[in-house]
Amino acid sequence: MERNVALKERAAEPYAIEVSPDVTLTLLDLPVDMEGFHHFIGIWLIQDRHLGRTLLVDVGPASASPLLLERLSDLGVRAVDFLLLTHVHIDHAGGVGHLAKAFPGLKVVAPEKGKRHLVDPSVLWEGSLKTLGKVAEIYGKMIPLPGDRLIEGLEGVTPIDTPGHAPYHNSYVYAASGRKILFPGEAAGVFLPKGLAYPDGTSTDFPYIRPATPPKFFFDVTLESLKKVEAVGAEWICYPHFGPSHEPETLLRLHEEQLFRFKDTTIHVVKEGAGEGEQAVEIILLRLLEEDPLLSEFARLPEDIRSRERFFLQNSIRGFLDYVLREGPKA
Repeated sequence: MERNVALKERAAEPYAIEVSPDVTLTLLDLPVDMEGFHHFIGIWLIQDRHLGRTLLVDVGPASASPLLLERLSDLGVRAVDFLLLTHVHIDHAGGVGHLAKAFPGLKVVAPEKGKRHLVDPSVLWEGSLKTLGKVAEIYGKMIPLPGDRLIEGLEGVTPIDTPGHAPYHNSYVYAASGRKILFPGEAAGVFLPKGLAYPDGTSTDFPYIRPATPPKFFFDVTLESLKKVEAVGAEWICYPHFGPSHEPETLLRLHEEQLFRFKDTTIHVVKEGAGEGEQAVEIILLRLLEEDPLLSEFARLPEDIRSRERFFLQNSIRGFLDYVLREGPKA
């Protein structure tokens, strides 16, 4: 209990958006017990009074389930009717079985090919331990989701197949009062809005955006998925990592340009003979921190968040480096 209280104290205040008189979006921060892992795992709560339903987009890791339930209770949420899972990585879907236990009426929408990992998470858990090690242990072990909780779709929700960050990945468009709200998962990278993570409240002209492209990465697949969400014409974009924006068209265009920048920089560094390993990753990172305007906020982030972001930037660069070395000149 003391641990949950400490984590709750580190969580950001809920970020609420009134989309219409009947629809409210609330971003819930679920910090976990690792350095810098606050303002990072965001769960979107949709309260649709017109249709009389409450939804979550993603659920967070298993270890954060008690904190999620506490934050829902604090907001007066007594039942969650539907859960939309963007993908089955354990920081997004790890708490699905725990949520189902807490809310017996819960139904779950998820990418079709990822559903088997929700019903039997054993293979996913072993893979997560192998890939993430201690991080997986901190995220916590998933428990199975009863198969009868899974449904194919939901009125007013349009799933979009957007592989790239994960091979099985959905983005979702929620229709509310004639407006489109985009929940891209990690198909649009990672975003930190001004004011949520900068202690002094000041920033440059650019938001902080980075790719979410761990190995094994396929540039064309990721780009095609990004173009799909760009074509939605949404009014709001709601990132799980981490926050909302009323300018989805601008942010998605900037991120598309960034993907090409990461690829071009990686190609140049490889051609310069930097090698294939961590030395190349570090050279690419330093160059991008100097040249990418969407990373210009990096040096101004709080030290713990900067440490977290360095780790994930390096992993995203490994994805690009693996792609360029695999594809050769045609990359």
